[in-house]
Amino acid sequence: MSRTSYNDLHEPALQRFMARTSTSRPFATVLWTELEFFLRVASEDPEGLTPSCSLDELWHDFVLDTPAYEQYCTHVLGTFIHHVPTDTPDRDSYRRTRELIEHLRGTSLDLRIWPISDRAAARCSGKCGSSCRKQRAKTLDIC
Repeated sequence: MSRTSYNDLHEPALQRFMARTSTSRPFATVLWTELEFFLRVASEDPEGLTPSCSLDELWHDFVLDTPAYEQYCTHVLGTFIHHVPTDTPDRDSYRRTRELIEHLRGTSLDLRIWPISDRAAARCSGKCGSSCRKQRAKTLDIC
């Protein structure tokens, strides 16, 4: 399988996500690009990172296709990124994640994807929960 086809492994997850959340293709593509950046950063961060709820929703759809997710992690990221649910959102980790992503990007974050509110922190980390479904109305549906 070529690297190009490894990069297409997310397409079924993107389709599921768009159908489940009624998210437009253009915005879902923006979310995928941001999730891919998040996963690349998470693959090199020893402390673990916390995604926003909107990224976590898309990540859930990707993780559910375990063969594709494993191939993507192995061949694109070079390591497997575990998706770890937590009992409560880790707001400190979310703030640290936002700061790190913004610093590495060198630009302001897209607030549709990375809301400033700590309540936008997912209940999962990169080292799942219902909070994201409640938050989705505030992040995804406005796009």
